[in-house]
Amino acid sequence: MPVSGKSTELLLYLAVKGEEDEPFSLVKLNKLLYFIDKTAWLRRRSTVTGATYVKQPYGPVPDGMSVIRLDLEQRNEARLEERRFHQYEQIRLVAQREPDLSVFTADEIALIDEVFDRFRGRTATSVMEESHEDPGWKFAEMGKEIPRATWTLDNETVHVTDADREWAASMTKG
Repeated sequence: MPVSGKSTELLLYLAVKGEEDEPFSLVKLNKLLYFIDKTAWLRRRSTVTGATYVKQPYGPVPDGMSVIRLDLEQRNEARLEERRFHQYEQIRLVAQREPDLSVFTADEIALIDEVFDRFRGRTATSVMEESHEDPGWKFAEMGKEIPRATWTLDNETVHVTDADREWAASMTKG
């Protein structure tokens, strides 16, 4: 994920919104970023963050997100907090300042809010399970980039073969 004003401000914005979403966590945050960028891509063929996503066991993770999070922590603009959520320990990103929403268009804010509201109240496990049904996640190999070209596929008809994976990988190289 490129260290950019938009990425930084989006993390802070989601952290602020997550304050009133009891199941909000870093795992859920990663999936929110994925679904925000995927939704933006499907609607306008550009993402909000510019991030690429990597297939990990708990679902898609934006490449380089930890760099942005660490930068926010070092500047005391956000911190990690452990909380108890039912029987689980949960790690949350907590904003230490208000996000600068001027870096987003009104349409982007509406899209971000729409995706956040879609997952509001849902646990990280629930959101992770939905991400595992995503065609892009099914296409990629573990630890490898999820090609944006797969985001347009219909989930009901996806049966991924090695040839499909090779095609998807070739789409990311140009």
